[in-house]
Amino acid sequence: MVKKFIIIFIIVLFAAGCSYSVYTSEYPHLKTIQVIPFENKTSEYYLSQDSQNELVRLFISDGRLKINTQNPDCTLKGSILDYKKKIYSYDNSGNIKEYQVSILFTLEFYDIKYAKIIYESKSLVLSRTYTPNSNSENILKTEEEAVNKIYSDLFDNIIKNTLESW
Repeated sequence: MVKKFIIIFIIVLFAAGCSYSVYTSEYPHLKTIQVIPFENKTSEYYLSQDSQNELVRLFISDGRLKINTQNPDCTLKGSILDYKKKIYSYDNSGNIKEYQVSILFTLEFYDIKYAKIIYESKSLVLSRTYTPNSNSENILKTEEEAVNKIYSDLFDNIIKNTLESW
């Protein structure tokens, strides 16, 4: 009986020692963030508000940084410099099959506590394709879906270059 208890204890101890969190933080002092609306230098007027709303939603969903507009530990600001939608491919009959949406961003992730820029990009281009006539559930079907996926990719890029330490 004692031997069984020791074996179980060792297994539990080993399992606990091997566990890890997928959420790591290179900057543990950062707890709150202010997402400043991106300056929009395109003719697509809605991009600034949509990008801020989606980034705020993604930070809330992620949970590592809380949204705070009064006294944040860090800020995220940027610009949307360019927005392009173009034909990406045609089917065998010469009809448009896919479109590609590309957005050019500048970003600055700033640590207020230590007064330093943690991450900066002066020309980050993110693109996604969508297929309007697709029957597949796994394929983006609208320009709006493609843009939202770009915002998700933007968020992943920000997190990878700021909070995660791999």
